[in-house]
Amino acid sequence: MAKRVLIISGSSTGIGLEAAKDFCHKNYRVWAGVRSQSDFDQLALIPDIEPLILDITKAEHLRALEARLQDQSSQISSLNLINNAGIVYSSPWELQDIEELKHQFEVNFFGAIRLTQICLPLIRKTRGRIIDISSISGRFASPFLGPYASSKFALDAFSDSLRRELRPTGVKVVSINPGPIRTPLWQKRLGKMMDWEKIESFSPDLKTAYYSGLSRFYKRIEDSAKKAEPVEIVLRALHKALLSKNPPPRIYVGRGVASFSRLQHWIPERLLDSLVEKLI
Repeated sequence: MAKRVLIISGSSTGIGLEAAKDFCHKNYRVWAGVRSQSDFDQLALIPDIEPLILDITKAEHLRALEARLQDQSSQISSLNLINNAGIVYSSPWELQDIEELKHQFEVNFFGAIRLTQICLPLIRKTRGRIIDISSISGRFASPFLGPYASSKFALDAFSDSLRRELRPTGVKVVSINPGPIRTPLWQKRLGKMMDWEKIESFSPDLKTAYYSGLSRFYKRIEDSAKKAEPVEIVLRALHKALLSKNPPPRIYVGRGVASFSRLQHWIPERLLDSLVEKLI
């Protein structure tokens, strides 16, 4: 019997894990992508979830998924994709390690493109949907979060362009832009971001340029993590994106996120920069 299949990348924790557990109860067969065998084994215990070893930066994992889709295509009534896998790097641009930046884009941007390209023929054939988990950082670039914001701006551009390309085919593409959400993504990165030992080792010139701003930024990130909203609000957005007949092209998630994103385009950029300097 043909079934609706939902592929979710980055399903070991956070949004991906909760979405996998939620949608397997909504008449979807969930293929949940994880990178480790231990995460695979945990998800395999949940009915209607089929875990996949899927690191979207590895060609061999993507080829294995492509072969699986070709082999099971006749058993799939609707193929849907949530591009969720993501990582965070933070640094002043002057000090940003280029290899870290490449990795940031490999996961958040190029990996999502590769996964979409593999799934798209069957998504188009079965009139499935593509959901990209972006961020408010895909609409607003904070100082010191440039690597992450750049990758999410790129993902948003990909999502917008793809949506317009696929409009004549009937395939819906939705971008979800959350504010701070209570997930391990930020918790895992917070300690690495707030590397005070490294900051204390800055030259006098670099300390003058960045110490004060970084201190305020890290305090703001800490406060945001404490006030972050629950994953459930993202799940509600995913329900709308996947289950409603005519979903919006973009869904903002979180208190004030939509208003802020729209308001920033009405504020003169010099004024906006000044406000950001005072707030961060």
